[in-house]
Amino acid sequence: MVYIEGGRTDDSAREALRASVDAAMHEVMASPHRAVLERLEAELAGGRALQGIPAVKEALAEGRVETLLLAADRGADPVLFASRRDPRALGTDPAALGEDSTAFSASAAPLLLRY
Repeated sequence: MVYIEGGRTDDSAREALRASVDAAMHEVMASPHRAVLERLEAELAGGRALQGIPAVKEALAEGRVETLLLAADRGADPVLFASRRDPRALGTDPAALGEDSTAFSASAAPLLLRY
């Protein structure tokens, strides 16, 4: 439960109420995100987390991932090559998949989510 300041008596009171509601909603929505990022920072500092597509790909392949966090901006993701037959087959080069006729390329993030 969140206490909201403001009233409904006139336009200025409604504006204050709207501002209070907006601020409370922002805090309720942002708080869990901050907690996740703080945990990530602590885990990285303690060597219990990793970053980067190659390291994450390896950890996923080995079944060592409890939580996968992806940034909202995926524009810098590298392209990986994958197999339609085996979602765990990934490579940075199509040759890594051998003679797989179902091989295709795509941005790394959606391919990592296939694990």
